Amino acid sequence: MKLILIIALVLIVFTFFRRLSREQTVGTEPMAPWEQRPPLPFEDFYAQYYSQSGLDRSTVQAALKQVAQLLHAPAEQLRPEDRLNDIKPGALDSTLGMMRKLSQSSIVPDSIREKLAQVDWNVSTVDDYIRKLGILIEHIHGGKN
Repeated sequence: MKLILIIALVLIVFTFFRRLSREQTVGTEPMAPWEQRPPLPFEDFYAQYYSQSGLDRSTVQAALKQVAQLLHAPAEQLRPEDRLNDIKPGALDSTLGMMRKLSQSSIVPDSIREKLAQVDWNVSTVDDYIRKLGILIEHIHGGKN
């Protein structure tokens, strides 16, 4: 009888501490880099990081919105130095693969294909994405050559 009580007590204590441990680990997921900073309105983002870059305001805004959607992160909290794989590993692999293929495809106008072929599609930061995809975005949205 004592043995059964001891076993039951051990099981109860074990179950209690196991549940307590699970509850503590569920709430302690590390925060994403963008979650730790205040939102930055686009106008301030552009003025601080891209006003001297030569990139058009609408190009930067379109690329920022696009990368934010791909990463499932708010555009207002992303910064150029954010590493894409730190936010959502592999999120852009298929998009960048498609861009590489487009740069070799005959369905893309020659003027765009030539520019795309010159781009190094190794993209690791938000800034890389904005600057490299800006070429394509400018041609699509603005019809620039």
